[in-house]
Amino acid sequence: MDLPERTVETALVEQVTSDGTRNLLYSLSARKLLSMAPDEWGHIRDRASEHRLDPVRGLSIRCLQCGEPLFIGTRRRGARNLPLFSHHANAKAPCLWNTGQRLSPDQLRALQYDGHQESELHARLCRVLESAAKADPRYIGSAINNYRKPETHGRGRYPDVLVQWSHRSETAFEVQLSRTQQPEVAGREIHYGAEGVSLIWVLHGLDLDADQLPQSFEDIIRRHRGNAFVMDQAALEASNELGTIVLSCHLRRNDGGFEPPKLVTLDGLTYPEHGLPFLEDRISAPLLERSKAVRRRWHKVLSRFPDGEWRRMRRVPDGLKGEVEDWKQRYGPMSTSRDDESEFFLCVLVAFALSIAAHAANPGTRVSYVTKPVPTAHLINLIMQRENLGMHQYALIIRYLIDNTRLSQVLPKSVDEHLERAFAVMEGNLCLAHEAEWAVLADVIPEVFDMRIREQMTYLGCLPDWVRPLADDPEVSELQQETP
Repeated sequence: MDLPERTVETALVEQVTSDGTRNLLYSLSARKLLSMAPDEWGHIRDRASEHRLDPVRGLSIRCLQCGEPLFIGTRRRGARNLPLFSHHANAKAPCLWNTGQRLSPDQLRALQYDGHQESELHARLCRVLESAAKADPRYIGSAINNYRKPETHGRGRYPDVLVQWSHRSETAFEVQLSRTQQPEVAGREIHYGAEGVSLIWVLHGLDLDADQLPQSFEDIIRRHRGNAFVMDQAALEASNELGTIVLSCHLRRNDGGFEPPKLVTLDGLTYPEHGLPFLEDRISAPLLERSKAVRRRWHKVLSRFPDGEWRRMRRVPDGLKGEVEDWKQRYGPMSTSRDDESEFFLCVLVAFALSIAAHAANPGTRVSYVTKPVPTAHLINLIMQRENLGMHQYALIIRYLIDNTRLSQVLPKSVDEHLERAFAVMEGNLCLAHEAEWAVLADVIPEVFDMRIREQMTYLGCLPDWVRPLADDPEVSELQQETP
C-alpha cells in the first residue's frame, strides 16, 4: 500500500519509568502499521494517548527522524480508516516527516456540537439512564452533568450521568452521539480508573452494519474489549420492565462486524483490573488464538516423531517445509553459516524453543520435539552440548527464552554452565536480535519474543502465567528490532 507523502516512516515505541528512563521496546515502520489488524494498532493508539496525558503511563511513541512525540491518527480511504503516525500540533523540532499543523484537541472539542455544548437527544438519553438507575432498589444517588470533585489529584470531570449504588462503586455513564477525540476518551478512562469509578460509554445512533465506523467510536468499542453498549428501544423497554439500567450489547465478530444485540444489566458485566467493563472479551481471545495456531501446526507434525527421529534424519519433516520456506522468504537468510542446512537448523531451533515453552507452561512435563521425553534441564543440556545441531549459535535466544519465563527461577546451575560454554565456544558469533531467527520465534512464541504482543497481553491481563509480565522484565530493551 502506498504511503502518503511526508509520512513518518519509522517510530520508536518506548516504556517510560517513573524516574524518566526510556526503555525501547521496538521500532515500528509505517508500512507495518498499515498491515496490522485494527485492534492491534488501536491498542498502540490508546496507549500513546494515555502516555500523552500521564508521562508514566502507556507507551511513548517518538519520531525516528526528529525525536518528537507522535500519535496514531487515521485517514479515511474508501470504506477503511487507515492508521498513520502524526506529529502533534505543538511539535518543537522541524522534521522532514511532519505533514503540517492540525487542530488542537480544544479546537476540535469546540466543533463537536457545532458550537452547542449538548444536543437535546443527548440530554434526553442522560435522563433515561438516570431514571432507570433510580428504579433500582440499590440506588443511592445520581447527577447529570455535574462536576465531580476528584478524590485523588488533578482536575475533576463532568460525567454525563453519575450514579452511586449501595452494592458497588460509582458508575459514570458517558453518552456518545458524535465524534470525540482520542485524548478525551483516554483521559476519562484514566481519571475514572484512578477514582475507583466504573466508566461505561453508551452509544446511540450508530449504524453498526456500516463498513467502517468513525474512528472515535472504534476507539470506544475497542476499550470495552469489542463490546458496543447502546441505549435503544429494546434496552429502554427492558430497563422499565426490570427496574434497573439495561443496555443492548453488540459483540464484535472476528470479521469486524457485530453479532445481534444482547440485553445486559450492569451486574452481568466483567469489571477488569485495567480498562473498561465488558460482557465478553472479544480482543484477548483472538490474540491468544493467533499465538496458539502456529504451535498447533508444529505439534501436529512433530508429535508423529515421539523420539525426535526427524532430527536424526537431518531434514525438515513433511508438513513443515512450506512454513519454513515462507519464513525464509519473509525474513531473509538465516544467520547460520551452513546455508545448505539452514532450514534444518531453523527447524531444530523452533522445535527446541517449543519444547522449552511447553516445560515452562507445565513444569512437570517431559515433552520434547527433538529428543526422547526427558526432564527440562536434561533436555536443554542434552541439546546444547551437541555441536552438530548448531544450537551454540542460538545460545542467546535460549537464554532469553528461559529468562522471560518462570523457568528462570527453577533450573539447576548446570543449565547456566552449558549456556556459558556455548557463549565461549562461539566467541561472540551468536545470532543477535536483529537476525531472522528472532523474527521467526516472534511468530511462534509471540508471548515472549514479540514485544508488541507481549505488552498488549500484559495490559489486557491475558499474558499466560508461564511468561514473565513485561513490567518484570529487567532487560526490556534487549529486543530492539522492528516487530516483524
